[in-house]
Amino acid sequence: MQVGVKSAIASLWSVTDDSTSELVKAFYTNYRNTGMSIAEALQKAQIRMIHPKKLQSSEGINPRYDNPVYWASMIAIGNWL
Repeated sequence: MQVGVKSAIASLWSVTDDSTSELVKAFYTNYRNTGMSIAEALQKAQIRMIHPKKLQSSEGINPRYDNPVYWASMIAIGNWL
């Protein structure tokens, strides 16, 4: 935020690289391809992580990522609309 960006996605605690990678990929897909706000895109990405067993097996999200430790720490800071 100090370098002038309008918003940022941050973690409240240490998270694994693998789960964060999945969340960030889903976030950017939502944000860039659907025109969602930053807050909506992050929310949809987190919901995707909550329900990995409902996804097609080809999407490759680890079923253990339904645990909040993998997705709940991510927040949007700044102008997230």
